[in-house]
Amino acid sequence: GMQTNKISVIYPGARTEQFGEAITNMPAPLPAKGSQQRPLKVCFAGLLMMSKGVHTLIEALIHLNRNGIYVQASIAGDSFQQGYRQQLEGLIQNEGLGGIIQFVGQLKRASLARFYSLHHVGVFPSIHPEAFGIVAAEMMASGLTVISSCVGGAGELVQHETTGLSFTAGNQEQLANCITRLAKDSELRSRLSKAGQKQVEEKFSVHNAAHLLEQGFMRDEQKTVEIF
Repeated sequence: GMQTNKISVIYPGARTEQFGEAITNMPAPLPAKGSQQRPLKVCFAGLLMMSKGVHTLIEALIHLNRNGIYVQASIAGDSFQQGYRQQLEGLIQNEGLGGIIQFVGQLKRASLARFYSLHHVGVFPSIHPEAFGIVAAEMMASGLTVISSCVGGAGELVQHETTGLSFTAGNQEQLANCITRLAKDSELRSRLSKAGQKQVEEKFSVHNAAHLLEQGFMRDEQKTVEIF
């Protein structure tokens, strides 16, 4: 007979202890109001390629700035796809937004922790499913409010309206709406970021992943599994 066991998925875990105020010792950015003096500060981190959805974020930012909602954004990550970053920079220049949407290149982990701490919101706009959205987890661990397209493993991190906001991958209008809400509602922002941070620490930290793995191995040793 063949025995099937329910497979429990153990995430690789984010090194949550390497992110957040305790590590960076940096004060949180000034509260945002979506005004020119107090813009919402949004960030992205990941390879600059189409499948990561950076263009969706840029399009949403252009839409917002046209509509008088002031958002500053920083994009961290290595250019991966020929001409993609140049294309995005072209869009930004055409709108005269070069001063408020900047590319900062690839950052090492310690710089990334500092980078996150300068922002209010982290956007995970991937279009194609990824095994686990480690970036989204690290953003949450940093205390950022996360907006995610929730594709693939990253989908389990963000419960819409509870631990973050979600939008349909590739849909810049929905993403712009999520950003607008967070620009205008600091209570919502703070509630989501606290819940997100708590969830990441409880469920997705490396320490926790190791603990679950140990439990899993202990269980497996007590079972006899026949494999044919």
